[in-house]
Amino acid sequence: MNEIQEFMSNILPELNTPFVKIAGTFLGGIILKLFGNKIMNFFTNLFSSKEERLGQIFLTNTEIRAEIQDIIIEIRALARCYG
Repeated sequence: MNEIQEFMSNILPELNTPFVKIAGTFLGGIILKLFGNKIMNFFTNLFSSKEERLGQIFLTNTEIRAEIQDIIIEIRALARCYG
């Protein structure tokens, strides 16, 4: 952390003034206020779409298992294997 502070004070001394720090914080707050909802919605949609895909895979798997079970029941009925 000290290396970063030294870099900032040696290379860019004009950015080390209190006014620039306050202005940067203020502008950062404004940007976060303006685009905060969009950023939150982006990440919410990113993770919810993953959950929806997993849910869809689960439903598809359940449907396939039900079809396989129906086919097994038909085969047992045709072969007269009850038990």
